[in-house]
Amino acid sequence: MSKSQSCQSEYCLPTVNDSVKIKLSKESPAEVEEALKNADNAIDTPLPSARPSEAAFELSDTLQLVANMPNVQAFNEAVDRRSTRTNKA
Repeated sequence: MSKSQSCQSEYCLPTVNDSVKIKLSKESPAEVEEALKNADNAIDTPLPSARPSEAAFELSDTLQLVANMPNVQAFNEAVDRRSTRTNKA
């Protein structure tokens, strides 16, 4: 029987082979504060700035060029006329 099958009807506690270790001893308040300080220092790194990629700028430029093409403008105008007729009916 595999491990997943044996745990279907009961709660599975971690074993020695699992990566989770259960610590039964209680840490002192000083040890807890030191661990929190170390964790805070490791996490507080500045995030990279969020800005569009070069590909996003290129795509935007390409879409603008396509939107200015006469055939595309004519198609968009036809769609607008059709939608206004449909909304009035």
